[in-house]
Amino acid sequence: MGCVGKSFYTRAAFINALTLFSTFGTVGTTDDSKREIAAFFAHATHETGCRGPLQLSWNYNYGPARSFIGFDGLNNPETVATDVLVSFKSALWFWMRNIHPLMTSGQRFGVTIQAINSDLECGGKEAATNYCNQLGVALGDNLSC
Repeated sequence: MGCVGKSFYTRAAFINALTLFSTFGTVGTTDDSKREIAAFFAHATHETGCRGPLQLSWNYNYGPARSFIGFDGLNNPETVATDVLVSFKSALWFWMRNIHPLMTSGQRFGVTIQAINSDLECGGKEAATNYCNQLGVALGDNLSC
């Protein structure tokens, strides 16, 4: 089974995008950091069907992302799908603006599901378990929405 985004999404692009977000995966204990990284990739896996970073939706995200990242998301939203650096930057921008504060306040994975998709998908934690296992950290508590 091939990975659709294998030639598009690269480690180098992800590391480059991280330069704008110095606190991603670095706040709290080592286990807290690993849980945030696991949660980010778990959500990306779930939201995009394993094809890449988190998707932006709605003008209320594209407008502010434009100001921070410097791409015209309102008039050219497809840039998120065609420019790998913009793709990772927009995913991390959304995460740091909306999810990171929850992770650093001890809310953990359950509340992150609610922050991304309201109550539509509460309860899912399979991808988070997988990434936590890969990073060698316990899933933690606060798993429900």
